[in-house]
Amino acid sequence: MDTTCNLWISSKDNDLCEKAKLFLLVNKIESNVIDNTTISKDKTNEITYEKGCKITFKCNPATIKNEVFEQLKKRVNIDCAYLSIYSYYNGCIYDFNRESKCPGSCKKIVD
Repeated sequence: MDTTCNLWISSKDNDLCEKAKLFLLVNKIESNVIDNTTISKDKTNEITYEKGCKITFKCNPATIKNEVFEQLKKRVNIDCAYLSIYSYYNGCIYDFNRESKCPGSCKKIVD
């Protein structure tokens, strides 16, 4: 069953969103991509920034990790992503449909 998904990705790669858009186009994934810049503290507590984008598209929750995220990860410089599936899940994509392995504060909203 398809539903609306949001995938947030970020990286030090200034061309991240352009590469993501090309991946979506080549793979014929209808989507809306909004570029952004995040300014936050890094692991050493220094203020830094990363380029990122929010990708909104129709997805099948059962296949999003393998068919979209893992394929995207092979083509752009990302290690992780934040996934939001309307009224179902918000959190680290690695924690979707399994016990949490996220080192941050990611939580499911529905188990």
